[in-house]
Amino acid sequence: MALVFTFIAWILNGWLGVGGKVAHEVVLMPFFDSLLGMVVCAAAVYLLAEINTRYSLLTNSDRTISLTMMLLIAMATFIHPLQFPQLVMICYLVYYFILLGIYQSRQAPVGVFSANLALGVATLACPQLIWLFIVSIFSIGILRALSPKCFVAALLGVVVPYWFWGVLAPWLGGSELFSNHLDQMTTFGEGGLGILSGKERWSFWVAFAMFVVAGLDFFMNIHLNRTRMRMNYYVFCLQGAASFVFLWIEPQLFVYVFPLCMVNTAILWGHFTSTAKGRLSDILLSVILILWLITTLFIS
Repeated sequence: MALVFTFIAWILNGWLGVGGKVAHEVVLMPFFDSLLGMVVCAAAVYLLAEINTRYSLLTNSDRTISLTMMLLIAMATFIHPLQFPQLVMICYLVYYFILLGIYQSRQAPVGVFSANLALGVATLACPQLIWLFIVSIFSIGILRALSPKCFVAALLGVVVPYWFWGVLAPWLGGSELFSNHLDQMTTFGEGGLGILSGKERWSFWVAFAMFVVAGLDFFMNIHLNRTRMRMNYYVFCLQGAASFVFLWIEPQLFVYVFPLCMVNTAILWGHFTSTAKGRLSDILLSVILILWLITTLFIS
């Protein structure tokens, strides 16, 4: 059902021009942009499913995490066409896929370097994401792998993409572009969500409501989870909260940062729907599904 709903939303938005598609730079043709965007987002859902399987994010081994991600992608019609924010989402998932493996690992510095290398590649598409490096350091600490060696590895991982770009920039005639990119790291706009479209604001609040409800449920029932799972979900809660705060501060970067919010929201909400029981949980799930349907099909 999630796959059918997502495909219908994609058809209505990308191929029929319905559903509040925002203006974007056409890479190939509108149809092929939408088709390739679908392939990239399908790869993101697959990566999230692999993360769920590899690190046993759910004790009952169901697929609510990847299905939730699929529904969030269907709702966020503004990221459907092929564009750089999809690269950020893929890099972020690769970052998680590697980072979660450093817990009690003898090769933690290697994993830290590789994970932050993926984060560094993401910052090439959106320079301001470099500030998430601070959150990454705290995440490494939560996973009990922070040491001087791991800190240096994390720093090198973020810097390496810029080292290659800086070395090649003079040969490619892009020295000025490289310096402008570095300047954008400390360039911030006005906070608030007023500059966003109705579709983007509704998507933000629906995802935020899902994140808060699922996060509260996790901490209320934290004793039911194993130690390794708790460490992973601490990271998701920290990264998700940082993504939503960053999005509030920098709303002009919405299409870059919201995919990060979707990833963490999908993981927490998948955990909630997989484990929560009772009438209140059923009511909350029904309300969220109704809001998702309204945002997906009727808000532009």
